[in-house]
Amino acid sequence: MSDELSLQLKNLKLGREVKRLASNGQFSIWKEVALAQREERLRSEAEQRKLTTTANTQAAYIDHLRGLFHLRPKPANLKNDMEHPEISNPMDTRSGMSGQHIITLLLQKIDVCYARIDDVMSDCGLATMVTEEENSTHWRDDSGELEYHQKLQKYVLPFDMEKALRVVWKSYEFPQHQHDRQVYDGFGHPENTFAMRYRLIRTLRTGTSVSVIQRFAVRRFFEKDRVICVWKVYTEGEGVFRGIYSNLTGWGRMRSLSDNSGILCEVCIRQFPVVGNVTSSVGNEFHQFLHLTLDEDKHSVMTTIQDRPNVVQRGPSTVH
Repeated sequence: MSDELSLQLKNLKLGREVKRLASNGQFSIWKEVALAQREERLRSEAEQRKLTTTANTQAAYIDHLRGLFHLRPKPANLKNDMEHPEISNPMDTRSGMSGQHIITLLLQKIDVCYARIDDVMSDCGLATMVTEEENSTHWRDDSGELEYHQKLQKYVLPFDMEKALRVVWKSYEFPQHQHDRQVYDGFGHPENTFAMRYRLIRTLRTGTSVSVIQRFAVRRFFEKDRVICVWKVYTEGEGVFRGIYSNLTGWGRMRSLSDNSGILCEVCIRQFPVVGNVTSSVGNEFHQFLHLTLDEDKHSVMTTIQDRPNVVQRGPSTVH
């Protein structure tokens, strides 16, 4: 009972104080203070939501790139990852990972793809190819969707191995890519590892200007009777191409001919375009963009090589 009386007394005193403050004009000050505190709380909550969204976006992008380069364990897809480590399945996310980190992931993936060189060269049919170049498109058996575009090349360099290595390695610098070009250092010995990023800008047939960011990494591996080069290009669309990605893997094999007349160079390139939530026309334009870029890069490589005389392109040859 005494507690109830004490509570009633406190309420009466509080009521008298409120009336006194109101009569003195101070009640409006309380109201203004309360409103100001409410506005500050709402601003803080909005900022917190913004920070949470940003953190989630960053986490999603990092998670996406880890998935893209298969650095996360995925038990259900482990067999497919081991058989096809060059395949990616990116999703539309916002950029947030540093270029150095992406290059690191590309080089890690290159090391995995290097282990598949013999299987790739055997499966693609280079050993029996009688033409200088073949292009093909491959579709998924289960869904009928596009899996990858493939380009095969075979040519002979009439040099000894030492000179052939210098010529081919020089060709990977792609001097035509100078827009926002950045060469990365510190990822391995510069004679065996090279990495860079650059921006490609093109004008579509519709007159629309489009651009992509490409990150390129290549590494070569010396074996007893051959030299292997493996490279990857990660393309990220911008503007109307935002949300579209491509992951390209290339394998190159250099071996001496049995008669010591030159070096046989065999190349297999597979490009995996991934079109996000865009119209079919934009997706088609992106595919054409990739084909054009790939042809330009091939032309650059062959131009660099052919600046050295006596380069020959031909069919099957006997190698050591």
